[in-house]
Order: sequence, then structure tokens, then C-alpha cells
Amino acid sequence: MAFIELTVSNMLVWHGYDIDNKEVMEVVDGQQPAKKIVAISRVQSLTEKYVLVSAGYGRFMYWEYHDGYNVIKDRLRTAGLFIE
Repeated sequence: MAFIELTVSNMLVWHGYDIDNKEVMEVVDGQQPAKKIVAISRVQSLTEKYVLVSAGYGRFMYWEYHDGYNVIKDRLRTAGLFIE
């Protein structure tokens, strides 16, 4: 299994949909940036601000990351995990 180290802080937790088919999102903010080791298989997508990762019980989390989009992209490319 491959892993990547990310510096992340605030997040949005996607819990699914309510009875009216509206997304249920939990905002978790005020967190100080912290390093995390994340399994590459959990990473779903990367934007310039958030990394979307799968979580337990069918949830997803949008973590705000501080490493820089191009830095992460280059690290994935170097590890042979990025196809252009």
C-alpha cells in the first residue's frame, strides 16, 4: 500500500443525503495544520485548496491542505502515481 504525507487542517465531512436529497455536510474548522500520513487509495481528488479522501461508514472528507497543488502533483508523479 502506498502513502502520502500531507499537511492538513480544516475539513468538510460529507455524511450523505437527507430525506429531501440535500447533502449533509459538517464543517470542522479552527484546526491547526497537522501532518498526516494518508493511504493513496483513499485520495479521490485534489483541487488547489482541498484533497477529497474517503472515510469510514461511506463518508468523505474534504481536507484543506497546505502543501501546494504543484508540490503534491509532483510527488505523485515522482512516485509513478500520476498519469498526464
